[in-house]
Amino acid sequence: MNETEIQDAADAYSEAAGRAVKAGADGIQIHCAHGYLINQFLSPFFNRRQDKWGGSSENRFRFLKQVIQSIQGKVPNDFSITVKLNTNDFTPKPGITHELAVEYAGMLKYLGVDMIEVSCGSSIFSYMNMCRGGCTGQRDGPKHAALEKTGCLAYDTKFER
Repeated sequence: MNETEIQDAADAYSEAAGRAVKAGADGIQIHCAHGYLINQFLSPFFNRRQDKWGGSSENRFRFLKQVIQSIQGKVPNDFSITVKLNTNDFTPKPGITHELAVEYAGMLKYLGVDMIEVSCGSSIFSYMNMCRGGCTGQRDGPKHAALEKTGCLAYDTKFER
């Protein structure tokens, strides 16, 4: 994707959020898992760009940040913005790991995202490993504790703070 295509894609997310507001929705979820577009920006396995959209975790996060900020400019302050985030891509070589997911979760919290749904897997490499909740292991484990410290974490459909 070139710069114009990336900007157009980010704008499409905010336009969709605007339509959700007009339709009476009280929130949206940005799907950043399972090998879809935003997951491909976030994952070091998929994202091999050498420009401002790839390389470091901050650069790989840039597209999602742009999407969120664009949405925030289109929706009321009380409109919920949630994110479905992989904690493990299950790709042949390292992609999103638990540690990287924790880093991204901190960035999402800083941006004011209301909730993170923990997920994992990729429709390309591990469609049988895709799940909701529980991807970080047991709820009392160290990886879970690290994600929980971000202040926004969802298990299945239950939001816990």
